[in-house]
Amino acid sequence: IIGEKGSVKVGGQYMEKIEYCHIKNYEMPQLNSSNGEHDYGKYKGSASNHHFVIENVIETLKGGSKTLATVIEEALSNKLDFASVEILSKYNQKHQRSTRPLYYGTNLLVDLYNSERLTAKVLRRLALRFGNNFWPVKKLIMGQLTEVQ
Repeated sequence: IIGEKGSVKVGGQYMEKIEYCHIKNYEMPQLNSSNGEHDYGKYKGSASNHHFVIENVIETLKGGSKTLATVIEEALSNKLDFASVEILSKYNQKHQRSTRPLYYGTNLLVDLYNSERLTAKVLRRLALRFGNNFWPVKKLIMGQLTEVQ
């Protein structure tokens, strides 16, 4: 994590360790050790899935940089402080609106693919066939994932 006043590196198999913390005028407190795997209810966290999360964050941030650039350009053209709470809140609202469908869709798919219930298995099969064979749905999914409209 890189910020204006320093950086923090989070690591460990379960992203449970602060590997370093270099922040101006800040001393990192001693943290309790983690119990390893995190329990998210239906899902237990493990390193085998972190690359999916990281890829999603990177892709989301790529799209977010366009939104942020637009908000900053608008602020500068109006002679406003682009780092103000109001301007950054505007960016946050726009970014959340644009990424919300991907966020909820991803969570829905994770739940669907982590379930072993018969209904989930049938829904998975139907969703794959529908998504592959019904062009408007396929185009919508591809557009959301690749930002191609």
